Amino acid sequence: MEISLIDKILDLKEELLNSKEFLDFKGAELGLENNDEVALLSYKKDMAIVEYEDTLKHYSRNSNEALKSNKLLSEAIFKLNENPLVKEYNSSLDILNDLLRDIESRIFEGIDD
Repeated sequence: MEISLIDKILDLKEELLNSKEFLDFKGAELGLENNDEVALLSYKKDMAIVEYEDTLKHYSRNSNEALKSNKLLSEAIFKLNENPLVKEYNSSLDILNDLLRDIESRIFEGIDD
């Protein structure tokens, strides 16, 4: 690879790491990591997943037990996703991913699969 191309790639990396999109994402991520409520909601969601998986080991997917367990899992996921910090994180991740997809499409524009 040419040195000038490597320099351009490193410049792009630096621009990305200093972009508003990336900095907003990292801030939202840090907010999630340091929030006890989000940690508790995440733990409850994880426990609901374990409970649902255990239920499926003993009952069919359409049994009352499995449906009840699935409902509890859905509620746990919903509560987690409705948390304002999680919403902020997901929104900032979407924005960052849009930027990265745009960069990828520009870099590989005209290259056929």
